[in-house]
Amino acid sequence: MKVWREYAGWANPDTPQRGKLVFGTANVKKDSNIIETPDLDFTTLDPKQVSTILVGRNNRPTDARSASKNAGTYGLVRVLDKHRLQVTPRFAEDERVDFTIGTHHYFDYKLGNCHFFVIDTRSERSAFNVNNLHDPQVFLLGKTQRNWLVNGIKNSDADLFFIVSSVGVVVPHSAFHVRPDAGDRSKGDGFPGFVHERELILSELDRIDKPIMFFTGDVHASVSAQITDNIWEFMVSPFSSNGHPIGTLGNMPYNGWYDAEGRWVRVKWVGSGPNNVHYSRLHRTFFAVVRVNNVFSCPRPDGEGPGYQFIPYPHPQVIVTWYDGYTGRHVYSETVSSLDLVPAPKN
Repeated sequence: MKVWREYAGWANPDTPQRGKLVFGTANVKKDSNIIETPDLDFTTLDPKQVSTILVGRNNRPTDARSASKNAGTYGLVRVLDKHRLQVTPRFAEDERVDFTIGTHHYFDYKLGNCHFFVIDTRSERSAFNVNNLHDPQVFLLGKTQRNWLVNGIKNSDADLFFIVSSVGVVVPHSAFHVRPDAGDRSKGDGFPGFVHERELILSELDRIDKPIMFFTGDVHASVSAQITDNIWEFMVSPFSSNGHPIGTLGNMPYNGWYDAEGRWVRVKWVGSGPNNVHYSRLHRTFFAVVRVNNVFSCPRPDGEGPGYQFIPYPHPQVIVTWYDGYTGRHVYSETVSSLDLVPAPKN
């Protein structure tokens, strides 16, 4: 994470929930949940800025059998004093370990009447449960980030919301492209592997009478799917990799209704390929251009000379257009308008 922040992470805006990374070494005891070291002052930490604590051993042999039984991701319970942290879960053995105290990497920003939320779907998740994709004990964002996202949208005065996610919301990611015999069910990654938390989020966002659009990736395909009357998923992928066959996407229809782990959604368009073509030969790449229409231009009023005047739309529109990555040909467009959420006037 230190390398990543120095290489690219500096470009993310500073936010109140983002703090410094902390690295240390400590001796831990079996069945204890205390990290203790004289080398650090934990009272300088702001618990609201701490995400997860990664425990392991630096420079360990690569042989998996030599891996630490304590290696894993831990949560901060509280700062006990200057040199001690209480964490969860408890440690499995006595050992000298290396640890990293992480911070939150999600952020948001506004441009005009558009509010962008960039969520972190990797570093704050729990382990997934492939045997129960609806397990209420697992999570992708966690309570802190989930509340930040939902409350941030609820309290915003923006007209349009864009949520950037590295993984799909209703589009599953199975291992079909490498193991067709394993079937087309989600391998646990992405929101389709954390359905309980996904539904907590979608049920809250569905109450907001404004367009909310998830822009997603991970699966090597492009998808336009309407989740509710106001929530959409636009998957824009891949840019340069080989495509995934439709089996990797759960064998969803190229368009039509799809059962996304108990939630029926409208799949409007899928840029994928059939299962009878190996994904090493499936060269279907796409890119998308997103346009927000708030105003249109026309000549200035008569008698006011050359130039333009800008006329606002009462209901702004978002147009998402996908293009073929090889030919540049327009392949599909979707328009989302705030008017879609306005009921017809009563006579």
